[in-house]
Amino acid sequence: MPAYDITVRNRDGRVVRVDADRFLLDELEAAGLRLPHGCRFGACLTCAATIIEGTVDQSQGRSYALRPEQEADGYVLLCVARPRSDCVVEVGVRRDLYVNPFRHGGRRRGVSCTEL
Repeated sequence: MPAYDITVRNRDGRVVRVDADRFLLDELEAAGLRLPHGCRFGACLTCAATIIEGTVDQSQGRSYALRPEQEADGYVLLCVARPRSDCVVEVGVRRDLYVNPFRHGGRRRGVSCTEL
């Protein structure tokens, strides 16, 4: 099984070698990094990270919490992500993913109150 170097950019550039069949969160924690996490199966956003470089596979542990457009923007959930190349990640980005229901006057963009 191939292994890849995972660089955690905002944790002093720490580099951890991770086998392709292992979840990033498990291996980063085993290497001594303290990272935020919650459910460990992709249902919350607590372990969200941004992939700055590289690719991961989240298909086996399907991410329930991320919307497709968030995944397209490079967000991943470390608890269900397996490396497919060397990666650079930024952790602790979950606040960027929450939708504030009070922003934009309490309305979703493009939806009027009468449509709700």
